[in-house]
Amino acid sequence: MLNDRRFPWGWLTPKRGGAKEFFIPVSRTGPGCRRDRDNLKGALTCELESLRLILEKIGNTPVLFTAFSPMTIASKLTRGGVYRQVKDRENVQYLHAALEMIAADVRHLSEEAIALGAKGVFFAHQDTGRIHFNYDDFSEFVRPYDLEALIGAQAGAFNVLHLHGDEVRFHEVKDYPVDALNWHVGEARPSLAAMRLITDKTLVGGLNRWSIIQNDMAALKTQVDQVRPGCKFADIILTPGCTIRCPVNVEALTYIRDRIHGWRELNTPSGPLRQMID
Repeated sequence: MLNDRRFPWGWLTPKRGGAKEFFIPVSRTGPGCRRDRDNLKGALTCELESLRLILEKIGNTPVLFTAFSPMTIASKLTRGGVYRQVKDRENVQYLHAALEMIAADVRHLSEEAIALGAKGVFFAHQDTGRIHFNYDDFSEFVRPYDLEALIGAQAGAFNVLHLHGDEVRFHEVKDYPVDALNWHVGEARPSLAAMRLITDKTLVGGLNRWSIIQNDMAALKTQVDQVRPGCKFADIILTPGCTIRCPVNVEALTYIRDRIHGWRELNTPSGPLRQMID
């Protein structure tokens, strides 16, 4: 799984520490933009095979399958060139066609992952920030294709929307058809308590990933303990706001687990989260 892998739209090479580097065949979408005929061959099949192997090993433990948003995929494939293309309104018809193809691939990939046994999709989005798109462009080039892609997750018991980065458009995505929201709590606003005022979805977060990476037990104690006064525990899954790079700090994770287990009064989860656990 660590070899170079070809996707329908480009190539991917893993880098040390978990980050990934794309080798991109195009710098923008246009008349020559195309994809492989069978969109679930090659690297996408590898992703599904990896999921199958994981499910075989861990038994009944719930697994969410990570799928990236169409615009996030497009931005990786063009090294960010798609942002300028949207701003300049360059080859708009081809851009829409490319996003439609990518959305269809993400939809089908999610459907296959859930059919294999994933409990849902972790829909990772790196392009909901205000830095790249104004409201009209987000409404035209981002949101519609997110919704098309998320059709593939409908059969999932518990789907999570991950909002990466700063200045995220929470109001534009809070009604996405997912069960939970995850963002960089502690690094970007709003807080868990403030977010609870605008949505009744399950909130996933509360821990600053850098506190885990730096083994900062004092900070982690504060972050864990702050959850209880602000929100009902049944509505929160306590996690980092984003990826923790390998190697994982086991000492910090053990401390978080023990701190949570030390709470004397926990509400029983309900709704989609309860169904996933069952």
